[in-house]
Amino acid sequence: MVCPKVRLADIVDLPIRTKNRQEYLNRVRIRTVDLLICEFHELSPVLALTLEGKSSARREKLSDQFTANALKASGLPHIVYNRLNLPDQDRLLSDLSKAGLILTGSHQLSE
Repeated sequence: MVCPKVRLADIVDLPIRTKNRQEYLNRVRIRTVDLLICEFHELSPVLALTLEGKSSARREKLSDQFTANALKASGLPHIVYNRLNLPDQDRLLSDLSKAGLILTGSHQLSE
């Protein structure tokens, strides 16, 4: 199942003893992933996908890096694509497979 625009706070847990935990909680609450792929039956997250490249602003780049670091720390696989250079179907399926997704069924996308 694919869920669009999911809050990072809904998928990343911060341990109670995290240094500067409140600061990180505030930062996590305002960020999202563009697509979250979840296991169908349990709805547990299996991969996050984010799009970047909309802006070259330093602030946005730092935000993207924070999101990537938070996802990495949580152990959730993460794929990043440039908004201006989205992958074709073959590359997308390859990247999903490399990220550890087990794809089943038909993967043909309709036009």
